[in-house]
Amino acid sequence: MKTTLCKRVLCALFACFFVAIFFVTLLGGALTAYAEDAAEKDKYRTFIFPQGTRPDRDSLINAEDSALIHSALEDGADAATLKQAAIKLYDIANESRMGNHGASLMLQESYMGIKSLGGSMSANMDFKDAAAIVKMRGFTLKDGEDWYNQFAAAVLGEGSMGGLMQVLGVSTMIKLNYHLSSEPDKYYFNLMNKPSEVPTYAINCDLDTFPYQSFSVTQEATAYDLDGFKNAVNILDAPNEIYNMEFMPEILGDDVTIKHEDGLYKVHFTVDPNADKELLERWFRLPQKDMKEGNQEIKSYLKYICELEVWDNGYVKSYFAEYARDAGMGSGLTVDKFNYIWKDDEILNIISSDHRLKKEGINDKNILKTYEDYIRYYIDQDIVASTMPPLYIALIVIGAVVFAVIVAVVVVEILIRKGKLPKLAAKREAKKQKSIAKKAAKNGTAPKTDGEETPETMAEIENADDTQFEEGSPETDHDEQ
Repeated sequence: MKTTLCKRVLCALFACFFVAIFFVTLLGGALTAYAEDAAEKDKYRTFIFPQGTRPDRDSLINAEDSALIHSALEDGADAATLKQAAIKLYDIANESRMGNHGASLMLQESYMGIKSLGGSMSANMDFKDAAAIVKMRGFTLKDGEDWYNQFAAAVLGEGSMGGLMQVLGVSTMIKLNYHLSSEPDKYYFNLMNKPSEVPTYAINCDLDTFPYQSFSVTQEATAYDLDGFKNAVNILDAPNEIYNMEFMPEILGDDVTIKHEDGLYKVHFTVDPNADKELLERWFRLPQKDMKEGNQEIKSYLKYICELEVWDNGYVKSYFAEYARDAGMGSGLTVDKFNYIWKDDEILNIISSDHRLKKEGINDKNILKTYEDYIRYYIDQDIVASTMPPLYIALIVIGAVVFAVIVAVVVVEILIRKGKLPKLAAKREAKKQKSIAKKAAKNGTAPKTDGEETPETMAEIENADDTQFEEGSPETDHDEQ
């Protein structure tokens, strides 16, 4: 009886043990999957680029705007006040980018997950559901009215369509735009997005140092006046704006939050997809224009989430947006991340780490000294030649002149030998005879008047002279063949 009871107890214990192992394994697998899923999300939402610190500059926030913002920070602030303050902070941050407020550097990293063919578009779509993923990087270096922006997008080999899209060259592009105060009425834009030419672009968006991407420019930029430039690039208000979308309180959701921490205003808002249709279409009218240029159309934004950080003197620190839109072949999920740096030492520390400047030894030569130098370098890297120190320029000029003289002498000598310059040859012969006569007189001999050679060394001198020239000349008899 006791033996039977012991057996039953042992069996029960073994059963419990195996059940426990089963559930622990199951739980471990679930936790691992959760961790991998979280890591996958962080992969596309974590910004790896440097962050700036608060710039010591005059505030862009006036007294009226400050009062609105502080009223939104109070406990119990209503939704309307929060929405107005959120848009006001966005507008102030946008002004810090568009206006002439000194030097700044913008760093961008974005990802777009493209919806699978035939699948329905949902606000809950994530990157793991994407048929392909496009990686985008860019930067803007700005100093007053001088600025340069570059942006590159490349399809990753992920998803069911990633490899095919890489081969076809779709969703791959380079955008460059810039402006110099020395040409106040000219704004340059260069768009390279021809699928057949994608291999020549040689885009790499995986570099670890500034500018975090590389590519080849295969065509010249087009110059526009300001209105033409805004139309070509689809700009809402002014160049260097944060976004070309018209945000307004009426389209925001009721989940707006604003916090003031560590000298920063931290703003969270969403766009209500059920807001007034006309206002929503007005909000995304320029992305719509851009989409239609690619023969697609935005039907709706299924979600738009924004996280905005603004220093308490009005300068933008960062902007994060995550949105899903239904747009035919352009449907998908996008994450945009922007960091803004305002301090000179931080900006120069970042841009001077450019691998090209190190590789070409430009930093060591101290060629690029001002923001304008760097901007001109990125516009046209050949500009380095015109910004070299005087010693380098002098050596290059002297070398070029010496080379030109040598070439000219050799060419003239060849033409004389071939009888192409008879007058010059006759002059040279006369001079030669005069020189021979002087030598003969010095040696106590003189040439005969009846045409005979001098009794001494006339023939030897001529033969020696001809032989010397023939030995030193690169000319041969078959040059004209």
